[in-house]
Amino acid sequence: MKDRLRALAVLVAVFLVGIIIGAAGSFFWLKPSTDAVRTFDDVPPPPKTEMTRPPFPELNLTEEQKKQFEGIMAETRKKFEETEALKRDQMIDLDKRRDVILTEHNRKVGAILDEDQKMKFDSFVSKWNEWLDRASRRIRPEQPRENRRKPGRM
Repeated sequence: MKDRLRALAVLVAVFLVGIIIGAAGSFFWLKPSTDAVRTFDDVPPPPKTEMTRPPFPELNLTEEQKKQFEGIMAETRKKFEETEALKRDQMIDLDKRRDVILTEHNRKVGAILDEDQKMKFDSFVSKWNEWLDRASRRIRPEQPRENRRKPGRM
């Protein structure tokens, strides 16, 4: 009876170790890299062959319909580009507003701290800003590098 219990315990332990190793391996394998910065500034436009091929060949559009379709596509593409530019500008404006708020916050907090506390607070702020710089590349990769938040904003 003891051998059966021991064998069952070993079997359960092996399965648990396998699950733990698998979970740890998945965590490290699937972990996103903080060095990978996705930017869309250097992405080339689609090849011209894609733009000149007949749209939806299964629809058998007439020449007039093809011209109208291409006009609609050009108009839609222009609206999308305008919307993306507006979104980028709004994000930059919001970042600037956030920077003003955080600068005011830091000034007020610094006014109530003594020198030792101020040094510790400044250390915390610099570490926080470093983390934000790494995190912002993953959160908002479309933002141009020169428009990213500057140090001293927290």
